[in-house]
Amino acid sequence: MNKAGFSVWEGLLMSMLILAGAGEFAAVTLYLAGASNFEIVLTNAILNARYFLQCSTVSRRLETGCPAWWRALIGFTTADEAFSIATIGEPGKIPYCYMTGLNAAAYPGWQLGTVIGILLGKHGVGFISPELQASMSLALYGMFIGLLVPAAKKARPVLFTVLTSAGINTLIRMLPATKTINMGWSILISTIIAACSASALWPHTETEDDR
Repeated sequence: MNKAGFSVWEGLLMSMLILAGAGEFAAVTLYLAGASNFEIVLTNAILNARYFLQCSTVSRRLETGCPAWWRALIGFTTADEAFSIATIGEPGKIPYCYMTGLNAAAYPGWQLGTVIGILLGKHGVGFISPELQASMSLALYGMFIGLLVPAAKKARPVLFTVLTSAGINTLIRMLPATKTINMGWSILISTIIAACSASALWPHTETEDDR
């Protein structure tokens, strides 16, 4: 954001509205490349298409009695990390107060991290070494692995879904006929195929908690 000349307030506003690391990075990159506003918005819509799946999953599992406006607020503030924490545990309904509290902790933390990052970039030149910057890119992957492994060990459908989606996404990125597909679409396609396959192999039986 500093390279694009954004102020702290401009960077914070973008972070508050997009709430997606890949989307923010793509927006800044395209902005620096001189892309139009339409191209930036369209790219973000494709990159973040997975949130349609995530938010529909969370909405379906929210306990009854949650108003529509509250569901919309939960959907807007749900990031990958909050979705993983909320859905990776035991099946059943998710209390909407729990989901609200989860997002109420994650959303401000995301914005605080954005502000700190911009300020360090503007005034803390040399404060973070290149080695540390490079290692930060691995921290997010480590967090998701830490969330997925325990659930995959307990539930075979989770393990199947993770491995299948990873395999399909790898094939899409490697095959000459499909490797030009946008990363956002690639993730969306592999996730849908893996999830549908798992649903067919392990049909869900409705319980009292699901009603």
